[in-house]
Amino acid sequence: MEIDHTEHLLLLGKIAVNGQSLELIAGIVLGQTLGVKQHVAGVIAGHMQISGVLNVIDALTTDVAVKSWVKLARKASEARNKMIHGAWAFDESLEAEGGVHIQRGRFRDGGDRVAELTEAVNLLYEVITTAPGQKTWLPAGVNQFI
Repeated sequence: MEIDHTEHLLLLGKIAVNGQSLELIAGIVLGQTLGVKQHVAGVIAGHMQISGVLNVIDALTTDVAVKSWVKLARKASEARNKMIHGAWAFDESLEAEGGVHIQRGRFRDGGDRVAELTEAVNLLYEVITTAPGQKTWLPAGVNQFI
C-alpha cells in the first residue's frame, strides 16, 4: 500500500514559511527594542542567527511582554529547527507508524509525525501573530501568515 505524504510535506512547507516570517518579525522587534529604523535593524538581524537576535532583544528589554514573547519565539524556533533539520525518510515498511522514519532521533519514539508537525506550525503561527508592536507594522486586514 502506497502512503500519501502530502500532509507531511504541506506542514513542512508551512513550517519553512512561518519560520522565515519569525526571523523577519524578530528583526522588527529588534529595531523597536534598539530604537533604530527598521532598515538598520534588518541589516543587524540579517547578520545574526535567530537565536542571537532573540538573545539581544531579551538582554536589552525590560518589557515583561517582550520577554514573554522572546521565550515563546525561542520555543517556536527550536520546534522549527527540529522539523526542518530532521532527516526525513518515507519508508513504506513502517506503514504501522504512518510510513515516516526520522533518522538521528529527532522525534519522540512512536510519536505522531503529523501531530508534531502541526504543533510546530501552530507554535510558529502563534509567535508571529503575537509579536510586540505587531499592530504598528501589520496592515489592517492582512493575514500574511499560513
